[in-house]
Amino acid sequence: MFGTTITTTTRGFQVRGDGYNVDKALNNVKTQVYKNRNRIREFFRDYDPLRHRLIIDELFAAALDNSKLIISKQEMKAMIDNYRMNDDPMRRTCWTAFCDEIDTVYTLKELEKTPLRNVGFQIQSLGQ
Repeated sequence: MFGTTITTTTRGFQVRGDGYNVDKALNNVKTQVYKNRNRIREFFRDYDPLRHRLIIDELFAAALDNSKLIISKQEMKAMIDNYRMNDDPMRRTCWTAFCDEIDTVYTLKELEKTPLRNVGFQIQSLGQ
């Protein structure tokens, strides 16, 4: 299936075994979500009816496809490998961790618990 895993961290960037930069794929998705104002979480909820927070790779890819984001196959594999739970016997992907990362474009999670936290948005780096 999607057998390549992340092997190295170089200068804070996650690099897969085939040399593809996972952060580049995530920034591509964040940029599209910010520009189109998508609620990416809504597309994944349909594929996890019992709310286990884990779905198989094919459903993860289907949710991203339904969200109408333009993503290459290599980017899709990189993100699936990045959020796959290695200790899960079915090797499912944690879609909530992915959505939490993408939602940082809008705000930080649980900000009400740390009201004095400095919120430095990364919108300039996303090419607003």
